[in-house]
Amino acid sequence: MCKRTGLWLLGVLILFGTGCGPSGPEKAPVSGVVTFQGQPVKHALVTFFPQGIDQAKLAFAQTDEQGRFNSLRSESPGDGAAVGKHMVTVTESWPLGADIPTTPDGMQKPPPRGPWADRYRDSSGSPLSVQVESKKQNNFEFELTK
Repeated sequence: MCKRTGLWLLGVLILFGTGCGPSGPEKAPVSGVVTFQGQPVKHALVTFFPQGIDQAKLAFAQTDEQGRFNSLRSESPGDGAAVGKHMVTVTESWPLGADIPTTPDGMQKPPPRGPWADRYRDSSGSPLSVQVESKKQNNFEFELTK
């Protein structure tokens, strides 16, 4: 009976001991602002694509009415972006909570196209690149052009 209890306890410790603690790369908080010709880019989706960071997931946030974004998330709200280099894209999105218009066949319509250059939408060629640093609030300003 004692052996069974010891084995059961060992199994529980192994099971719960391996699943605790953070997994994946270290993350840091990220915030910033996106503008086009000095004006805020409202309701845009800002996405951080990790470059050469093992097991890192992309992180994203939506800009508000002033073009600001914060609480970047990768796996859970506000968890930030992986520490390291990221390529950043800015794409159109509908405001959070908005009634998204649909086509007659029920498909969601895309949001209106922003005036900025397509290169900022391209996940393989965006000119926006940042370094997310450990243990600090990373704040970035992105000025988009045509």
